[in-house]
Amino acid sequence: MTRVHVVTSCTDRKKVDPDASLRLRSVRHRELDARLRDWMSRLDAAARAVPARDLYAGEHWFEFLKLLEGGFRPDLNVSGWVVSAGYGLVSVDDQVSSYSASFSRQAADSVSPADVAWTQKDWWAGLSGQSRSTVGQPRNLHELATSAPEDLILIAASPTYLNAVDEDLQAAMGSHRNMLVFCSSHPRARQIDTGSRYAAFDSRLRAVVGGSQIGLNIRTLAFALANATELSPSSLRSTVAALMSELPAPQVHDRTVATDDEIRDFVRAALMSDRALRPTSLLRRWRSMDRACEQGRFRDLFVEVQGHLPDELELELR
Repeated sequence: MTRVHVVTSCTDRKKVDPDASLRLRSVRHRELDARLRDWMSRLDAAARAVPARDLYAGEHWFEFLKLLEGGFRPDLNVSGWVVSAGYGLVSVDDQVSSYSASFSRQAADSVSPADVAWTQKDWWAGLSGQSRSTVGQPRNLHELATSAPEDLILIAASPTYLNAVDEDLQAAMGSHRNMLVFCSSHPRARQIDTGSRYAAFDSRLRAVVGGSQIGLNIRTLAFALANATELSPSSLRSTVAALMSELPAPQVHDRTVATDDEIRDFVRAALMSDRALRPTSLLRRWRSMDRACEQGRFRDLFVEVQGHLPDELELELR
C-alpha cells in the first residue's frame, strides 16, 4: 500500500468565528520577532480547540476531506496536512483554535503589515520553526519530506501560499524525489518539462473535474490520483497532461484591465448594497462588464474591502 501525504493551504472560511484576540489585525507589533512571539502566546492561551479537519469550511476544504476519506483506490493510505498562516504546518488531526491569518498582503489579517522590511517567507520560517504541531511531528515541508523519504507527497495550494513557503518547499524538493505540486495559476506550473515538480493545467479542466476555480487544484489532484496508471509524480503529471491535450483551446477574452482602486470601489459599492455577496459571484459580475481581473487578485481585494467595511458603514451613519 502506497502512503500519500496530501498538503493543502488553509481557508479563510471557518466553522467557528475566531475571538478578536486571534485575528492578526489585533497584533500591533510590526517587528517580526515581537509579532511572532505575541501571536504564538495568543495561540497558547486560546481555548475551544478542535481538530483542524473540523475547523475549516468551503468548497476547497470539502474536496480535501473527501480525498482523505479515500475509497477510490484501495492501494492508498492518505494523510492530510495544512499549510496555515496562523499555525504553520499542521496535521488535519492536530488541535487548533479558530483564528484569522493570511499570507495575502491585502487581507485585513495579513501576517505582514504594510511597509515592513520582512516578508511572508520570513513569517513562515519563524512560524514553522515554532509550530504548534504535535511533538515529534514535522513542523514544515522540509521536515515532512525528510521524515517520509519513500512516501508520495502531493501539494495543492494557492500561488500566494506557495510563494510564502517557497524556500521551505524548494528545500523539501531538494531532499525528496516523490513530490508534485498542483496549482493552475503558478508560473512554474506552465512548464512542459517532464521533470517538472508542478502539474500543468488551467481552468479548462473544470469542464471535467467540476466545481469552481477555488476547488480546481484539489479536484485535479484527486482526479490524477484516481486515474494515474502508477503512483509516481511523472505518471500523475502525464495523466493531467493527457486530459488537457483533449480539451478545446482556451478562450481569449478582450477585457479591459483595471487598477486596484477601481476594483476596490466596485466591490465596496456592491457590498454596501448586499453584505452577503461572495467574491466568486461578484467576480462574474465584474467580468460580465468586460473588465479583467485574475481570480486570486480579485479575491484578495474583496477580502481587504470586506475587512474595512464595518468602519466605513459606521462613519456613514454618523
